[in-house]
Amino acid sequence: MQVGMSATRFRVLGPVEVWNGGGPVPLRGPKQRAVLAVLLLNANRVVPEPTLARLTWGDAPPPGVRGQIQLYVSRLRKLIGDRAIDFRAAGYRLEVRPGDLDLHRFDDEVVAARADLAAGRTGAAADRLRAALGSWQGDPLGGAGEVLSERLRPALAERRLAALEELFEAELLLDRGARIIGELRRAAEGEPVRETLQALLIRALHAGGRTEEALGVYTAVRDRLAADLGVDPGRALQVAHLHVLTGTPPLTRLPAAAPAAPCDHCCPARRGARR
Repeated sequence: MQVGMSATRFRVLGPVEVWNGGGPVPLRGPKQRAVLAVLLLNANRVVPEPTLARLTWGDAPPPGVRGQIQLYVSRLRKLIGDRAIDFRAAGYRLEVRPGDLDLHRFDDEVVAARADLAAGRTGAAADRLRAALGSWQGDPLGGAGEVLSERLRPALAERRLAALEELFEAELLLDRGARIIGELRRAAEGEPVRETLQALLIRALHAGGRTEEALGVYTAVRDRLAADLGVDPGRALQVAHLHVLTGTPPLTRLPAAAPAAPCDHCCPARRGARR
């Protein structure tokens, strides 16, 4: 993957950070991080001032919010360069070159991994997915305030979970199910009614010869789905359960995950680095 040669790099897959040269650039408080994060999630696109205000302060921004945005943008310009953020059409645009934002690198690796999977290059796909997931340094948008985190963090977290499921699928196709049981169990425990993860755990346990545990996971998630959501297990769980009962390995992949649909202000369809 070709990456930009800029000395300034940005992070949103964990604490919101700017790195210039060899170390982090100091940012002042959650509001400044929130303004920066909104611009980064809409990199190379104009973000209207009302959008910046709503995602930073909520639906009832304080009086004089426009001046506060201007102040935070001015401070950011001093940190990352005057030309990086420009004002146009009643909004602000942050120029981010290819490879300078960790989220863009993550997305590029996931897209390449999906192409590898489609072409049968399963080992290469697993390597790419692990590299992509290594970009995450904790909860995304860290330090950017509650408003932004509540509104945009779930969509980002979903992208990570989808990539994680594809990694586990690739590892199972490579007959590495027994190796990933611990890793898969931790992920499944964090998402107790996410059926795809639970099905992957059942398949990994089955691959590792732990049939009773696999059946126990199925029973537990079936009961949890009924109690919490009032639904029966879906196809992925049913197929995994059937293969445990029949003693045969699953021969087909789970349905391929579709690319995450962008929300209104979180990671819109990537466009060229310059407009």
